[in-house]
Amino acid sequence: MQSMHEDVLDRFISATLKDEAQVHPDRLVHMEAKVLDALKPTARTITRPTMSFRWGLATAGALACLLVGVALGVVINQMMRKPEAVRVAVASHKCGPVYDNSVSQCEFFVFDDKAESIQLVASFTGWAPMALTKTQPGVWTGTFSVQGSGQRYAFLIDGQNWQIYKGCPKAFEFMGRQECVLNL
Repeated sequence: MQSMHEDVLDRFISATLKDEAQVHPDRLVHMEAKVLDALKPTARTITRPTMSFRWGLATAGALACLLVGVALGVVINQMMRKPEAVRVAVASHKCGPVYDNSVSQCEFFVFDDKAESIQLVASFTGWAPMALTKTQPGVWTGTFSVQGSGQRYAFLIDGQNWQIYKGCPKAFEFMGRQECVLNL
């Protein structure tokens, strides 16, 4: 079928309607009102899709604002959070002179500001935990008799964490645990 221009189509429709009006005048009664009613959009077709589109758009906008707000809250919370205090954990020892029977008095110092209790576990104590005394906040000390060189030791923190500290003379690993080696 060949396409027509609008003006040609208008003339064709007008001529057809005139011919129809002359032949069947009873069919064209109230024709104008029928055409206008058929062309008139109903309230349902205009308002409902438009309203649902607007509600959908409003809902999407509200969700986007909510998500942006939550993301900003998380970022600001991370920025405002105080950094956790760094755990100060260092150990040292000082041993006195070695006597004829190769016994020396060794004083152990541990600086740990988070520990609730610290115990020394060592080969020279038969691996029995020996409590250190808290002399100041974060400072623990204990004096022990040590016989012979090459003794091993570590610390038991809060009764459960076997640990060596920075300052350990020489680390030795035994069965997956690290121990310090004390050379007199």
